[in-house]
Amino acid sequence: MTGFRKVLAAAMTGLLLAGPVVAQTNDGPPPLPATNVEVWYAENGQRRGPVSLDQLRQLVRTGVVTKQTLVWRKGMANWAAAGAVKDMAVLFVPTDGPPKLPANDWGKFMLGTWTTESKYQQIYAQANTTYRADGTLTGTASFFGDDTLNPGQKILIGTNHYEGTWLVKPMTGERFQLVLTYTKFTNPTFKLPSEPLALVMHRTGANSVFNETQKVQGRRVQ
Repeated sequence: MTGFRKVLAAAMTGLLLAGPVVAQTNDGPPPLPATNVEVWYAENGQRRGPVSLDQLRQLVRTGVVTKQTLVWRKGMANWAAAGAVKDMAVLFVPTDGPPKLPANDWGKFMLGTWTTESKYQQIYAQANTTYRADGTLTGTASFFGDDTLNPGQKILIGTNHYEGTWLVKPMTGERFQLVLTYTKFTNPTFKLPSEPLALVMHRTGANSVFNETQKVQGRRVQ
């Protein structure tokens, strides 16, 4: 029984959530890019142009030309996607993924209710934790085991309601530290740590985060 309790405790803890470089041959700066470059682009299967880089920039702004639009200019062997052509790629503002949050906004990012799912040995765990603006948290964790009488099914073996406090500490890029302190829980079988728990979190989307410390994915449900 002692070993089983250790597994349950572990389960509870885990829930909480470009081209080659060319050497310069002189000591001066490289020549300025040509301003009279003529570019052709494809639109609805038709060849359009020629247009200047300034005109192409306007077409990018209006959405006529995208990173995937095929383009060609003198010196190119074949048509290529605009986003892959060095002197045209700079015309596009990066749009891959959500914009980065300022470091002091990680607290706002964590507000709401988050759910996590994980497995520890033969125990499956699911938790919903609500992070409030006043720095408090409440949550409920449910634990399931395999139903030996019905293969592929799970049976509920216990729940735990918990309360505590939380705070964030900015790190670099899309990563921050989430510090959890638990002040109350209802089920002693699923014991929570008495000391503050520091987790390294990585934002993976507007409503998703990856717990790098415990290798658990979380998502905001409300």
